[in-house]
Amino acid sequence: MIKFFLERRVLTNLLTVFIIAVGGWQFLHVRREAFPEVDFDWVTITTAYPGASPEEVERLVTKRIEDQLRTVSGVDKVISSSIENRSIVFIQLDDDLSDRESDDVVDHIEQAVNRVQDLPETADKPLIQELTSDRPLITLSVAGGTEEVRRRFADELADVIEDVKGVSEVERQGYRKKEIWIEADREKLSRYLLSLSEVAGAVRAQNLDASAGTVEIGPKEVWIRVVGNIDTAEDVERIILRGTDERSYIRIRDVAHVFETYEEERLLTRANGQPAIHLNVRKLKSGDTIHLANAVFQVKDKYEPRAREQGLELVVSDDISFFVRRRLKVMTNNLLQGGVLILLALFIFLDWRLALVAAWGVPISFAAAFMVAVPLGFTINLMSLMAFIIVLGMLDDDSVVVAENIYRHLEMGKAPFQAAVEGAREVVVPVLASVSATSCAFLPFALMSGIMGKFLLMIPVIVVMAFLASAFEAFFILPSHVVDLMPLGKPVEESGDGRWYAKVLRVYRRGMTWVMGHRVKFFLLVLAVIGVTVLVGVLRLKMVLFPPGLIDQVFIQID
Repeated sequence: MIKFFLERRVLTNLLTVFIIAVGGWQFLHVRREAFPEVDFDWVTITTAYPGASPEEVERLVTKRIEDQLRTVSGVDKVISSSIENRSIVFIQLDDDLSDRESDDVVDHIEQAVNRVQDLPETADKPLIQELTSDRPLITLSVAGGTEEVRRRFADELADVIEDVKGVSEVERQGYRKKEIWIEADREKLSRYLLSLSEVAGAVRAQNLDASAGTVEIGPKEVWIRVVGNIDTAEDVERIILRGTDERSYIRIRDVAHVFETYEEERLLTRANGQPAIHLNVRKLKSGDTIHLANAVFQVKDKYEPRAREQGLELVVSDDISFFVRRRLKVMTNNLLQGGVLILLALFIFLDWRLALVAAWGVPISFAAAFMVAVPLGFTINLMSLMAFIIVLGMLDDDSVVVAENIYRHLEMGKAPFQAAVEGAREVVVPVLASVSATSCAFLPFALMSGIMGKFLLMIPVIVVMAFLASAFEAFFILPSHVVDLMPLGKPVEESGDGRWYAKVLRVYRRGMTWVMGHRVKFFLLVLAVIGVTVLVGVLRLKMVLFPPGLIDQVFIQID
């Protein structure tokens, strides 16, 4: 195979251009996010039952749902919590399920919950949610002003953000729902011989939106629908309770005071110390974190002047794109700095032509890894970037070994083609052994189970792909480029130790001769160094989970 690519150097050059072009395009257009989307294998079933005690919730809701869940296979455990006004059932799926099997189990859970037909009338429909790693990518808060002004401005911003391509939804936090209160007058109720239940029944009967069937009129069929939604306090005031002997009506406004207000504030939301409504922006799976965050910042900049005019302040917080940008910057800087250092080292120790060829190993390996990883569904996130940063300093090792051995054969006076073939062929086994050993060091991450295993799976896969790409480049692309570049400079003379570091090599040989002649002494010296190192580590090194200065967010919870 090495000779095959050497004899077809035009094909090799086209392959190099293709790998760099496709891999570079994939890198520029790949989706960027904070973390890979991972299912936690937990499903929650939440059912609201207003006005019910914990005992009633457990008897009338929780137990009936649990009875239906017993027929679902693939469930590891079921944990339920019955509290006032609410039932919450937690379901943990089996760890050994594949993604498709997990989706099937979730579907079976939904079907089982839908079979529960005898829930109380006042209970809401059970809400089934699958827990994943998905979280809001950024929060835009509307702070200050009055409640009504905040609500109106937050609604407008939410509508604008939801129209951004890639946004799935905008959650409102601190957004109190409007309520219509009816405060009945006891004396008036007694005067008209009415009860509170009659008032409630009249409101319930009027607040109705339902189908009344169809009527055939000639050849046409007309749908009849009763629309009686109540939207304002005035609508409630006009509701008729009963008729009177004087051919008039008793309406709710005759026996009660009706007004609009907001639901009770159970959670206080603040931004910069002011009451606020938080708009938590969630993205679609196909959305790019950095692009969507930029779009939210553009919306903030556009509407900020209007917000100030109304006494409001727009505050951005919990920006996940910050961490993605920073990790991308680290990888880019490491790539540039590493590339410069590799070039310097190669130009110092190797012929400039071999140095230039060997330096191409890193970008070609990265491009090849991206070319394979992106179609497999990998994205740029904190985990994949960590993998690329880890492997960055090791990708050029294969190219350096192959290039140095080719240089050794050139120094023997061989032709470039023969030196490239024999030099690359000689180191196939040691280079593959090195790649395999390093890859095996990361494979235990792929064997981890549970949620942590799902998060870390991306690291060994990317590392192995990058190493395989590096080995492919070193054996099949690099030798061809060596043959192409060798005619551009002076021929390599058979100079043996004629390079500038020949004196260093002679000192090294003398040192190795002494070591081989005094193996016991050298072994004891190594043991002494290891012992001193361990002693210093035990006495001086401290165990710190997170080094100081690296925490960007602080969450304070007070119970």
